[in-house]
Amino acid sequence: AGSQASGSDNEHIVANLNGAGPLDVLRWNGTAWALDWTENGVGSQSLDTRAFDVAYENSGEAVAVWASSSGTIGNQTGKLEYRVWNGISWGASTSFTTTTTEKITWVEMASHPASGSNQNEIGLCFSTGSQTGTGSQIHCAVWNGTTNTWGNTKLQESDADENGTTNGSTKTFADFYEQSSGEFTVIWGPEHAG
Repeated sequence: AGSQASGSDNEHIVANLNGAGPLDVLRWNGTAWALDWTENGVGSQSLDTRAFDVAYENSGEAVAVWASSSGTIGNQTGKLEYRVWNGISWGASTSFTTTTTEKITWVEMASHPASGSNQNEIGLCFSTGSQTGTGSQIHCAVWNGTTNTWGNTKLQESDADENGTTNGSTKTFADFYEQSSGEFTVIWGPEHAG
């Protein structure tokens, strides 16, 4: 499950892949849990991976992201979908095309820690399962909460460690914002050390 607490009130949002079934997004409003919405088209319906996440902007709005399973090659589309919670309701599902055609197996987001000009920024990285026998790919993008748009994804690594697997079932990266500088950072292990 991916979960995030709002920094501005008692609200919490949890995204949970319900076994091999749909992605459920639940919200705690300070008093009770409610199922806000369900998404059936999640690209990685495996309990070994997490191709979805949720994060809050410092403004209190939240973004939920998941790998889409639509397309002609099953879930190897390299496409992400997202919805925005504005504090009252969820926006419609919107496509976010990435720079890969590989199967997205892990999605991780990090909220910018400081207030100020970047307070509504969210960093996102995702990894892919290797379909070609090389290591997994790691791609990253940054959410602009002022315009509610994603920046272009950038390939960070094309041969990341898969910890002995070839399907991306092991998460081998982490992303975060550095507290004092506000720099978005991703770290990973290389598959083939030279």
